[in-house]
Amino acid sequence: MDYSGFFEADVQLKLRMVQLMIQVEYPRIRITQVTDKLGLSRYKLNKLLTELSADLISIGKLERPIEVSAKEIENPQFDISTFQILQLWYLKQSLKYQIFEYEYLNSHQSTRKHFWKTHYSSQARYYVLRTEIDELLAEDVRTLNRSNSIQLQPELVMRISLTNIYYHFFGGVEEPFPELNQVTSRFLSFLMMTLGLSLTPSEQLKLRIFFQIQIKRIQDRRKLNLRQLIKLENSDEIQLVKNYYAKHVSSIEEADLDSEVGYLFLFLRSQDLMTSMPIKITPVILQQFDRASSAFKSILVKTPLLRESELSAHELERLGNKLSEVSHWLLFVDFDSAQSSDHLDVSKLTANFPGQVQLAEQLTTKAIDIFNLKPNSVIQDELKRSYLQVLIDEVHASVLQYSVTICIDFVQSKVPLTYFSNLIAFYLGGGIKFTSQLSQNVDVYLSDTFVASIHGIPQIIWPEPLEVSNWEKLREVIAMVKRQKVQHVEATA
Repeated sequence: MDYSGFFEADVQLKLRMVQLMIQVEYPRIRITQVTDKLGLSRYKLNKLLTELSADLISIGKLERPIEVSAKEIENPQFDISTFQILQLWYLKQSLKYQIFEYEYLNSHQSTRKHFWKTHYSSQARYYVLRTEIDELLAEDVRTLNRSNSIQLQPELVMRISLTNIYYHFFGGVEEPFPELNQVTSRFLSFLMMTLGLSLTPSEQLKLRIFFQIQIKRIQDRRKLNLRQLIKLENSDEIQLVKNYYAKHVSSIEEADLDSEVGYLFLFLRSQDLMTSMPIKITPVILQQFDRASSAFKSILVKTPLLRESELSAHELERLGNKLSEVSHWLLFVDFDSAQSSDHLDVSKLTANFPGQVQLAEQLTTKAIDIFNLKPNSVIQDELKRSYLQVLIDEVHASVLQYSVTICIDFVQSKVPLTYFSNLIAFYLGGGIKFTSQLSQNVDVYLSDTFVASIHGIPQIIWPEPLEVSNWEKLREVIAMVKRQKVQHVEATA
């Protein structure tokens, strides 16, 4: 979703200014850099900077106005939390957001006439903004409803969209519904004890917002029916959760309890908060799961980019199932949808993981066919990113045909080699092996001393190994070697 659609044009520009200030590392920014980037006149820039300074002072993120000279703008060098706090501050002032929250979560609480009166809004203005909101949500729903072969219930897709919206704006900043804090905290405590969940702070934040959106939609009489998609198993944990909802969630008697509890478990499993779930998925989806898993395993076996001999049958089965499972959560219960800029940037990873990127593209092409996906570049990019993440996480360097072997040979400096190797692998990505012995298998020689007798491979000389300021050169060399190896594998396949 394009979350900027909740804001007027000037607010969007002010938020983009803050993003630019976060990205630029220097204490001053050239005015032409800002005007060219945002398409602004100097007059408009000055006006927006004056407003932005006042806004940031209002929320306690600035002590004085941002200085502007003839050619430069002062850069306060904010961090991302400043952007998130400011964005939420703007959101809560937006009449469009207030209409959105009334229409999609609180319409049962009062009439539209009462809303117009309390928000000083004309009827005409209200309906203009509501139409814009409806179009924004409808586009997101179309994006989330991705398969031609399986039609998801509109309420399921709407709830996913709403959860993603509120997590985007409120997650980690403040609670969106303070009136639900007590019941939400009790629910999380119950769930963690009953299901044995161990949740990180960010996982708790997202689960809180999920549950609160679920409550708000139930209270707003928005009925969810997942009986064509899932069936609850007869288990103690299912019964305990059903009893909890029946006792503590208001208006649950008007909802389909099985669907609401099943919806909870779909969320928990999609977020990897549970390794399995006590519900059965419809056979149509299970058949697609099996088809996808088999097709993905076939691609992994046939590709020249992996050493089949190093990939055990067990690992192949696990990897195929993992890729298929990722596909399903992304296609049917995608609680991770965000702007592409918030996601893993494939273009930046292509140099470090060229083989995995090619495999991810092949897997995406196959998934489009198996799941009968609608033509949509967004879902294709998300699938590719998701497959790439799995391949980076799960495929060991020994399986790659194009792994890079680095000989580490520091003589002048006493370096903890295990720590240093782990540091390099973390910073420069996977597909890297380390050795202390120079041999024909070595691709890069890394040392604190130049050795004239070494020929045919790049030498990287670091007089001070633990200083990371020159790591970019090593990254470029490793990327070059990987690219050459992938080209060689493809040429000889």
